[in-house]
Amino acid sequence: MVSATVNSVTSTFAYRGDGLWDSRTVGMTTTTFAWDPSGEGQACW
Repeated sequence: MVSATVNSVTSTFAYRGDGLWDSRTVGMTTTTFAWDPSGEGQACW
């Protein structure tokens, strides 16, 4: 997990075991990522 705070807003990124994003939280809003299983490396959210 990686976090940063800029202008009093905290952003946190959680990663899967393979290094791809699992979720992103900015302030109080969380986005969960579903990765394209074809290996194209595109995230769907």
